[in-house]
Amino acid sequence: MSSHAQGGRAYAWFGGAKTLLLCGFVLGGIQANARWHYWLALVVFATWSFFLWRRERALGAEELDLDWEHGLVLLLELGCELFLAVFEGQGSSDPTLLFMLTGTFAGFLYRFWGALPVAMGYTVGFGLLVVSHGVGVRQFPALSGLDGAGLLTRWALSSGMGFSLSILTSFLAESLRNHRIALIGTSQALELARLDMDAVVNRITSGVLVFDDQLRLLYSNEAAAVHLPATLHPGKPMVELFEGQTWGQAVLEGCQLVLQGAIPWDLETKGRKGDSLLFQASGHWAKGKLRNLVLTLQDITHLRKMEAEVRSAERMATLGNVAAQIAHEIRNPLASISGSAQLLSAVEGMGEDDCSLLRLIQEESARLNRTLQEFLDFSRLKPPSIRKIALRPLLEDVRLFLLQRPEAHKEWMPTIRLECPQTLEVHSDRDLLLQILQNLALNALQAVPLERRPEIGLLAEVEKHGTIRISVLDNGIGMTETVLERAGEAFFTTKPTGNGLGLAVSRQMAASLGGELILRSAQGSGTTAQVVLRREPVGGGA
Repeated sequence: MSSHAQGGRAYAWFGGAKTLLLCGFVLGGIQANARWHYWLALVVFATWSFFLWRRERALGAEELDLDWEHGLVLLLELGCELFLAVFEGQGSSDPTLLFMLTGTFAGFLYRFWGALPVAMGYTVGFGLLVVSHGVGVRQFPALSGLDGAGLLTRWALSSGMGFSLSILTSFLAESLRNHRIALIGTSQALELARLDMDAVVNRITSGVLVFDDQLRLLYSNEAAAVHLPATLHPGKPMVELFEGQTWGQAVLEGCQLVLQGAIPWDLETKGRKGDSLLFQASGHWAKGKLRNLVLTLQDITHLRKMEAEVRSAERMATLGNVAAQIAHEIRNPLASISGSAQLLSAVEGMGEDDCSLLRLIQEESARLNRTLQEFLDFSRLKPPSIRKIALRPLLEDVRLFLLQRPEAHKEWMPTIRLECPQTLEVHSDRDLLLQILQNLALNALQAVPLERRPEIGLLAEVEKHGTIRISVLDNGIGMTETVLERAGEAFFTTKPTGNGLGLAVSRQMAASLGGELILRSAQGSGTTAQVVLRREPVGGGA
């Protein structure tokens, strides 16, 4: 057991008390010239005490109870004291001190019900010695010269002192025991409260760190360990926890401001992986003194991403309405221009230069018409028609689409790797999903420089949690972090002739299918575009 009884384990107090009494008995026996009867009783007392000490030590006892075995030890103690007073040395030894030690130790180890019988036995035993001396049955040198009143006074004083010490010690021991039990209960309650607090704080997704007024760590939760590579243990200085972090110095300075000005502080910064981190610090003050400083650390990357998506959606909705109106106004005149150019190209006698100009008019009209169609797709996304479709044939169509593109015949014929289980199916809109994958595949093909053979990957796999991930990989030039952050915004593009609607429309379509479009890229290492869809429709229906 971990707790101590009355300042230490009960077996330790028991062993110390019996050792002290044993020394007193040995010295008393030597002084009284004790005979073998006394030494035999003393050996039995020592042996039995040692046996009990071993037993209590093995049990790890915190308290002792007055059972028959411990009662036998007390009886042996009283017997040895009577031997010294009555049967040895013609009464030359005064056992009062030993009686008092026995009563005191009994009250200390066994409390009231241990002290009471010992005190009564001491009082009765010493009274019998006084009576036998007073009536002349047996004379004791320690009581010589005392008459009846003196003997009575001596008995009253000795027994009163012994009785009082025994009972007082027992009450003190009982009080200590009750306080110890109360402390154990309080300690257990505090431990349960700490465990409850840990359970609550560890469920918080934000990292929580508590520091003292010297900015030494007092407490941290599990979420804090996710963001901090340093080992979190109490007493560690804040400067060591944040050492090597890009935001470490700024957070240290902010916490110093809290210590000096008693005002809350916050900071939003970027982590090493580009994630958005929000730090907030505040102090807990009591009677004008800082008790502790609480620092919270929260990853708000997802929140900022959602805010950006909301702003993008609002901007896209506004631009979509404008685009739809402009597209309607331009499309009819554009059709007239294209038709007129086609009729003029059929007139006989046209020169080569005139024919080239007419072809250019037709090509540019067709390009503008495609751009207008993208505007219309962007502004009027049709509701998806969800049904079960096979993925491999869909990816085969994307592969044929790539091989037929003009970009595929300029310098190198692309190598297209297709990996998809034959039986893999998904609940989705085939036309929308095909358009998404064609847009992503075309972007992948166009991202490969002319001096390099395009290597395109079309991969589909089922993930453990039941979603399907469709990936389009390329070996192109990749994107910088700045470009990657803005990829998918309407009208943002790095292509000389692009309009920035392809990825925006694809992201919008993926969201309408209940999925997500994810881009991963590194400059010089190519790009991976992934469409993540639920394998089953919402609600599990077909």
